[in-house]
Amino acid sequence: MLIPCDECMREISHTAESCPYCGYKIPPELRESIDKEIRERVEARKRSEESDKRFNIGCWVLTVLAGILLLIFLHHLGS
Repeated sequence: MLIPCDECMREISHTAESCPYCGYKIPPELRESIDKEIRERVEARKRSEESDKRFNIGCWVLTVLAGILLLIFLHHLGS
């Protein structure tokens, strides 16, 4: 993830120990907090994807059940 250097404002990697342009030392706390934020975002995305999968499966199940009920209803109408 790119972050602005506090000294020269150029974009640098959050994993850099110092800015390759001006030499400003990146505080380890900043790198660690960004790493934590990235991990949290990845976990949130995984949870969201899992939730979406469950929702999609539920929709398919409801669609199949509605189709079966429609077939039963049409069969009774034909009798």
